[in-house]
Amino acid sequence: MPLCIPFRGISQETVFQALDGNQTAAATVADFRIKQTQRAQNAKAVFGNLSLGLQATETVMAEETQFLTAAGTSINKMAEGWSKLLGSVIPV
Repeated sequence: MPLCIPFRGISQETVFQALDGNQTAAATVADFRIKQTQRAQNAKAVFGNLSLGLQATETVMAEETQFLTAAGTSINKMAEGWSKLLGSVIPV
């Protein structure tokens, strides 16, 4: 069964050539390491920003819910007031 390399951008054959001493293949493996290290650093920033964005979205939604609840309560009180006012002016 052939060895499966779970990495994008580097082949099993390249790894074998590097193990056999092929300098070009070894350089490709080293380039892969550099790229993956950079991706790992970028991932910290990218997913950190996404996480902060989700937290901010949660805060916005909580504020929106609080506003809508308060607005609904206020509208209901106004409707009750109008109902009482109209009920006293126009007998039912």
